[in-house]
Amino acid sequence: MGTRFVFLVPHIDFEKGDRVFNHIKKEVERIELLLSYFKSDSEVYKLNHRIKNNNLPISDELFNIIEICNKYNILTEGMFDITLRPVIEYLQSATDERKLNENSFLETCGMDKVKLSKQERTITFQNDFVKIDFGGFGKGYALGKIMEILYNYYVTDAFISFGESSVLGLGNHPNGNSWSVGIRKYNCICPSNIKIELNNESLSTSSNFTLSDNGSLRKRISVLSPVTKCTVTSLKSISVKSKSPLEAEILSTAFLVTEQDHFTKLSGKFNVNYYIETFFNSARELNIYSEIN
Repeated sequence: MGTRFVFLVPHIDFEKGDRVFNHIKKEVERIELLLSYFKSDSEVYKLNHRIKNNNLPISDELFNIIEICNKYNILTEGMFDITLRPVIEYLQSATDERKLNENSFLETCGMDKVKLSKQERTITFQNDFVKIDFGGFGKGYALGKIMEILYNYYVTDAFISFGESSVLGLGNHPNGNSWSVGIRKYNCICPSNIKIELNNESLSTSSNFTLSDNGSLRKRISVLSPVTKCTVTSLKSISVKSKSPLEAEILSTAFLVTEQDHFTKLSGKFNVNYYIETFFNSARELNIYSEIN
């Protein structure tokens, strides 16, 4: 999935650990082959490069996944949307003049442009521009499947990480009653960490910036609001802790693009904890919201 994968299981013999790891590896590769936006042999890639728009048969698993995405699109009041990739690609490539003259393009995307037929198990796209992208979904979905595999092997203590942005802590660390992870706080002179405890919980972090080689923060244009079709103006990082790896992944994506005046209302719908760090333009202001149930 384009990132590092860390698998840590204490107190397990080599033979069993090897079996568990190989099972997990195959499952992650299977999910990537299903959901990848870039692999030409994935089911999602083939849908995005379709010849026609209507009544396209899809696998039961992908059908169920899109139903989940529709559910969270409604629950997050449109803030979670798997159809934004064409808009992101357009904004990355378009000149200011083209953006001004072709704003109508921004209206060609949205979850309302994707229809499912339960009876026929097919999908219909409203226009040629609609594509689906599971970048804010796939790792959380994979972590949920990995958790099922571990339980099936009677593994109760484990730590799993996808590139440190999506992590799962099952049971306990050998020297404690949970797994301790840190969230880096960049908005201070000396960066520090927020300490989070995971016990049969997952933590997902999303941000609209990257860390450059010289230590400065660089904004990414690939994060924008599904409602306004505009990029998030301030540099922002949000982490969500949940019993459900999938929900943590989805909500970190949705909360990242939620405006501040709407955030409290939206986040109150979910039984999760969240941690936010925001940079308002060049001001070094820090907002941390934690342990909200």
